[in-house]
Amino acid sequence: MIHAKASCPAGLPQVTLGAMANNPVAPLTDALSVLLMTRPRPASEAFAAGLRVAGGGFDLVISPLIRVVPLGHLPDMERFSGLVFTSAQGVARYVALNGPRRMGYAVGGATAQAARAAGLHVTSADGDADALVALIRAHPPTGPLLHVRGQHSRGQVVDKLRQAGIATQDVVVYDQVLEPLSDAAKDALRNRRVVCPVFSPRSAAHLADQATDARDLNIVAMSPAVAAELPDLKTGKMVVSPRPQAQAMQRATLDLLVASDAG
Repeated sequence: MIHAKASCPAGLPQVTLGAMANNPVAPLTDALSVLLMTRPRPASEAFAAGLRVAGGGFDLVISPLIRVVPLGHLPDMERFSGLVFTSAQGVARYVALNGPRRMGYAVGGATAQAARAAGLHVTSADGDADALVALIRAHPPTGPLLHVRGQHSRGQVVDKLRQAGIATQDVVVYDQVLEPLSDAAKDALRNRRVVCPVFSPRSAAHLADQATDARDLNIVAMSPAVAAELPDLKTGKMVVSPRPQAQAMQRATLDLLVASDAG
């Protein structure tokens, strides 16, 4: 459990992550809302660190609902002229498997940032799977594409590109294993106001199965598809991000944190 409170420089104060990160049973501060992050820990910490909280703070609980497990290997890369990435995990696995540098396409800003940091030249669709397909159709490659993805994938990117006449193959390089909520997360859900940004339909469905006794759970859904997996969790507010992007999710989460603390 991590306590995160705002400092007070000019403008919006920057969230700082305190020294409680390795203490999963530290008491929470009841005056603050809980920000529950369910992504893998590095992504959760990066998201929380990027939030600027105006006039208050939050208690941060990280309880990943998905554990990334490496799988498989890359095919012969000589035949592919470009890459398609729909997650930062896919980028990380491609790099770990010593994939050669190729031009590519990324579904959104966070995935594109990860790819560029790895030395890959990618164009971002700044949206969802449909936006990614539209981008590739508007700027088609000179040869076949390889979609580097996880075991559980939505959007039918490969099928849609093939239907558009763009030769595409996929390769599964990691699995997303479901994990239970931590004791700290369960305690927060039973006893506290909780704001939880949820980034995928699979995570949403898994959260819904485990958070049935939540006291005041407020959801920020990355898309309507994510929100659709949470029909029974109506103890608090649910908002859908106006765009499936990290920055839009951060702004919507901030707004809901402020609304929760003011309520």
